[in-house]
Amino acid sequence: FSAKGLRVFRIGSTQTTQASEWFDQDDHELVFLLEGEAVLEFHFGGVDNTKQLDMVRGTYVYIPKHQKHRIVRTSSSDENPCVWLAMHHDGSVGQVERLGVE
Repeated sequence: FSAKGLRVFRIGSTQTTQASEWFDQDDHELVFLLEGEAVLEFHFGGVDNTKQLDMVRGTYVYIPKHQKHRIVRTSSSDENPCVWLAMHHDGSVGQVERLGVE
């Protein structure tokens, strides 16, 4: 789904992000883990200033734009696939309360 300022999509993932790479997106993102398990890591600047977030089915996190993050681990078996619902917005769709990692 896509509309002005908002994109919604389903993601099936089995990969992790390289330890030296970080996502740094231009949009805010609200991510729900629909199936499986995952570990996300957030970087808050400086050396060793990171925090990991363990996610299981039914958990979610709001990631503000330009918040550096990466995928440390995902479940990948046929019995426990990692499936996400991601909503990206550019800020023009109204306020969203920040959830998850502080």
